[in-house]
Amino acid sequence: MRKLMMVWSGLVVWLIALACASVATASDSWLISDSRGSVAGVVGGDGVEFSVFNSMMLLGDVVRSSADRWSIHYNSGESRTSAILRVTTTQYRLGSGLGRSVRTASRWKIEKRSSGRWKSVGWAPRGCNGAVALGAGRLLLWSGPVPIPLRTWRFRDEAGHVLGAIAEMSSGDDGAHAEIRPEPYRGAPVGWVDSRSGSASVKSYRDGVFFGTLELAQVSASEWQITDGSGSALLEPERWVARKAVDGDLRAVGSAPKGCPGDYVLGAARLLAW
Repeated sequence: MRKLMMVWSGLVVWLIALACASVATASDSWLISDSRGSVAGVVGGDGVEFSVFNSMMLLGDVVRSSADRWSIHYNSGESRTSAILRVTTTQYRLGSGLGRSVRTASRWKIEKRSSGRWKSVGWAPRGCNGAVALGAGRLLLWSGPVPIPLRTWRFRDEAGHVLGAIAEMSSGDDGAHAEIRPEPYRGAPVGWVDSRSGSASVKSYRDGVFFGTLELAQVSASEWQITDGSGSALLEPERWVARKAVDGDLRAVGSAPKGCPGDYVLGAARLLAW
């Protein structure tokens, strides 16, 4: 049993190290623990925007808008945020009133309000900003399992550089949903693709602002087009190639593996390479 625990602890440290590598450009990063002291994830950022990871994926961002106000941006296809307000220099609260972080002598205690009482759900180091501690706790400790992509593919420009990722979050008889995430996968999705039989919608979303929708149509098994004629995706022997209309010509702007659905590829191109 002791050997098994050592192996598991090593695996957790390795997974957290991978998450930390994803925020290597950040000036500060901290581990967030649950109420039992087990590491739940990592948060890191540049003083204004902090990204929160568990051992598997990005959960969202905690962003400062003023000295007394922050917001949580959830890493999902929804335009959803939660406010964090500074109460005192030693306490921050969620705008909903259902969560808070309180500074103790050695660390930040993260609490959730349940049945009229405050319940400790986790901890953050004292050096972490209290708003960041609360935001990270909200993303890491509040709910159940985080949705994991069913499949992922990388989208590359024509020089082979990775521009971002296509993450299929759901798929069924009523359609499929894929998020388009930018390299290096720190920020929230820049948009998503809602796929249906023979058609799809590309929705653009950035910094909490919804920009609009583009419609895609399937021309054949090997071709998708934007209905306004501004681009297309064609299936070649080994990959999908996305093309943008420029001066009456179609120019290649990026590609994704052959196994990726063509509407996802075209949506990723529109959001990442236009």
